[in-house]
Amino acid sequence: MIDQLSMSIARFFVNKKLIPKDELDSYAYGYQVIIISIINWSSILIIAILTHSLIDTLFYMLPIVILRRHTGGYHARSYAQCYILSVSFYLIVLLLTRFIPDSAVYVIAPVLSMITYISILKYAPIEHANNPQSKKRMIRHRRSCVVLSSIFLAISIALLFTKYTALSCCVSLGMFQVCVLLLTEHINNQRKGVINDET
Repeated sequence: MIDQLSMSIARFFVNKKLIPKDELDSYAYGYQVIIISIINWSSILIIAILTHSLIDTLFYMLPIVILRRHTGGYHARSYAQCYILSVSFYLIVLLLTRFIPDSAVYVIAPVLSMITYISILKYAPIEHANNPQSKKRMIRHRRSCVVLSSIFLAISIALLFTKYTALSCCVSLGMFQVCVLLLTEHINNQRKGVINDET
């Protein structure tokens, strides 16, 4: 259904001569990504509003949205799987931030943040087979990964020192989700015999 809708949108713009016909497939793929993102974001936003968790959600999603585009990592095989994984991760984070005691956050947040930071320094960025990148672009992603992961690590620790433990937990869990997706793709690449030369 999403495939058909995105292709219909791309064909509409081709017919209006707003995009070149030979780039139809590229634009259709781009519209697929946009539609999936809108569906995922809308669901998460609705849950955040219903659970009065907008601020927590913002602090959780920022590292995912900002870091993920530079680190690369695992992509679900279908739109349904992507949706289920995204919403499930989010619901788990909401539950954890409500039930983990503050004293535990002082251990969990730094540990998860440091695991993510070290993993990013060692493995990021990882190129996905469906989204090949030039060497120059991979170098830019590498620099962005290092800078951004350092910033989020500092934010997580600063929130702990200022006693915003729930927000620190959200940031560290968001970072850790990026780490899990990064390491999953790294393991997949190793199984396939793919070497990431850019790191």
